[in-house]
Amino acid sequence: MQIGPENKIRVPAPVLTPQKTEAQKNTSLSESIPKASQESKNQNPLTEKLKWATLNLGPVASAIVHGYAGLNDLWFFKNFDNPIRKFVDKLALNFSKIVLTLSCGINGWEALRKNRLWEALSRFIEPIFIIAEHRTEDLGLARGIGLGISQLVGSQEGIYNELTKQQLGFDLTDKSETQKPSKGQDHDINTQAFKKIIKEIFESGIGSNRRFLTGLTWGNIKEKLSLFLNDFNFNSLTKLFSNEKDLVSRYENFCNDSGIHHIQDICKGNEEKDKGHTTALSGYTMIIGSLLGYMGKAEKGLLYKLGGTIRNLGGVMADVSIFGHKDPYFNASALFLSVNTFMDIVQRFIPPALKQVILPWSNISMAMYNIGCGLYLNRSDMKSNQQDKVKTYDTDLAKKTPSSIKSVPELMAMAA
Repeated sequence: MQIGPENKIRVPAPVLTPQKTEAQKNTSLSESIPKASQESKNQNPLTEKLKWATLNLGPVASAIVHGYAGLNDLWFFKNFDNPIRKFVDKLALNFSKIVLTLSCGINGWEALRKNRLWEALSRFIEPIFIIAEHRTEDLGLARGIGLGISQLVGSQEGIYNELTKQQLGFDLTDKSETQKPSKGQDHDINTQAFKKIIKEIFESGIGSNRRFLTGLTWGNIKEKLSLFLNDFNFNSLTKLFSNEKDLVSRYENFCNDSGIHHIQDICKGNEEKDKGHTTALSGYTMIIGSLLGYMGKAEKGLLYKLGGTIRNLGGVMADVSIFGHKDPYFNASALFLSVNTFMDIVQRFIPPALKQVILPWSNISMAMYNIGCGLYLNRSDMKSNQQDKVKTYDTDLAKKTPSSIKSVPELMAMAA
């Protein structure tokens, strides 16, 4: 066989690779590092320390100030017009407002940096009502709207991640994933998730087929309480307050060893049915209750009491859902927030003339509230800064939700 010109075997010429300079090597190395890692390295250490202090020490300090103010109110019970008592009460209120505003601002900014528009809006809305509030006993009511939106965002997490994967093509649960939705896409995805979950809540009704508070059935409560009483171990309390391991690990061990995990199972309910629905319903209730409460806030009449109680019922549902959550920050915050919820309901029906009772009661209630919110917001900050380590909710989305995410969304284009 002759090899003609067209059949000649062509050997490619060797490619000479130029040696990279040291600067080029450094540039290539930086390009290979995921964006999230580069962002964390570029963060100012002083800013990080201030943020850590605000989110972790701020709520504790505020709780201490409110606790002291409550004891101070009791000390001056017979001399309630004492200027020292008034000064301490005002100090506690303003200090709490500063801490809550800074916490919301930090978490809102972190969420905005990650293009989590709905979460950022929920954090930025809260300070508007907090700053305008002049009564310690109504700070919980002031936070209802912002926290309600935050609950909606949390309940939609699983649907959000699945829609992002289906329609945008990247997986937010993958820690190596550097892409993220734009702010406009975040809005569109959350809107779809909102429509889906609210439809499922109302279609399921309030009977045995309901998709919220699924663990609160007589049979389940009876079974889990029996298991709790059998497994309860008082010695687990001593380990909780020991110096072994870190506090989070001790708390998790306490829940397992004391039998409290059976109570958490009641709160968690049927995960196949409740996939964020309890959390979402609590958000709707908080928002509606706070709006009604504000409508009757001036005269503290029936509408104020009704709206405030509805807002608290939303808080109860939120406490139930987060106490059943596997994240220790979430379920620990529920313990403190539940105490606050109970105290808040009671103080709302105390006659306004009994200030000597309302103020110390509300100060102690706010001490519990600040600790609970500190834990809650701290976990939310962790979620904004790194991919959520806990899979918040599974979904049954499949292909039920129509694709309407635009690659370059017109809606919220300015925000993106």
